[in-house]
Amino acid sequence: TGRIAGVERIRSVLEEEVWSDGENIIKERIKTISLRNIDFSYSKDTTNVLNKFSVDLVMGKKIAIVGASGSGKSTIVQLLLRFYDPVSGEILVNGEPIEHIKRANWTEKITAVFQEPYLFPDTIKNNLLLGRNIKDEDIIKACKAACIHDFILTLPNGYETPVGERGIKLSGGQRQRLAIARALLSESEILILDEATSALDLETERKVQTNLDLWRKDRTTIVIAHRLSTIKNANIIYLMRRGKVVECGTHDELLSEGKYYRELVHSEHRGNKG
Repeated sequence: TGRIAGVERIRSVLEEEVWSDGENIIKERIKTISLRNIDFSYSKDTTNVLNKFSVDLVMGKKIAIVGASGSGKSTIVQLLLRFYDPVSGEILVNGEPIEHIKRANWTEKITAVFQEPYLFPDTIKNNLLLGRNIKDEDIIKACKAACIHDFILTLPNGYETPVGERGIKLSGGQRQRLAIARALLSESEILILDEATSALDLETERKVQTNLDLWRKDRTTIVIAHRLSTIKNANIIYLMRRGKVVECGTHDELLSEGKYYRELVHSEHRGNKG
């Protein structure tokens, strides 16, 4: 799947230089990101995941991208992070092709948290810091926002507790919350959450989402979600189907006017009742 491919790509990015580096630096804030007529497939032998995909992402908002499995949601994340480049079409940042932007400059602007976040075989604190100089009170604030601080305090060594290879000593939900706290500490202009709270129970997920919305107020957050409760309060929701956006609007707008969105909502309700 696109998500598994994305995890493998992250590993290769961490281990070697895989990007063609641009020369330009974005000095001002990001005002627009436009994806224009994007075609993409993960290999030459497979059908396109995205087909003539076009969307203008509005900065400073909470943007949600939803759709059935295989609709192309996570592929958009891979392209925005430049783990892959489109087969055809272009991604423009402030009107400039994304491949012209210097790698280090772009990675300062954008942060992503995935369903299976990568943790280093080190302590909780070092996984949060990633070599950055951050005050302890700011670390604690981010961990409280991610609803992981209280758990960390129950550990014998607290923030100095090793997490094991790829975080094996933590549960899936604990790894996700730790990765969210780490992302909050980056204070990036754009934060992407790709099924980043999928392992959390509904009550904890709601708390984390509420805290994230407060922390990220007036900044761009892109949420890729399967569970619709995660994205009800998004400023705009894009519903994808077979590699294209087929509906967009707020939750209420799509509930009253969106055929496919209504189907997703009703199927989720049936699943919850089951």
